[in-house]
Amino acid sequence: MHWVAVTANLFRIGKEDFLDKVRAGVFAWAGETGCRLKAFAPMPDHVHVAARADPARSPLELAEALWRSLNRAAGCCLMGENVYAGTFSEYGLDAILKRT
Repeated sequence: MHWVAVTANLFRIGKEDFLDKVRAGVFAWAGETGCRLKAFAPMPDHVHVAARADPARSPLELAEALWRSLNRAAGCCLMGENVYAGTFSEYGLDAILKRT
């Protein structure tokens, strides 16, 4: 799976040392959800995350967990409400849109 989380108001992650907090949030999310982190790339105003997840878990559920983890690690509402979830493999469109 591929997730992209966008910062609130396109806030620049490099400001005020949020980069280490974003990294900690991504690793905490992977540990909490059981996702096997393959790669993550913090960009100036968003974060790309690639991970292998249990296909039984909704990508939306995992995207929401990523959003919560990143905000918790930042100690504020760093991430806005825009989170994209896409697929590289066994997820079909029905799984992407499924709400749990």
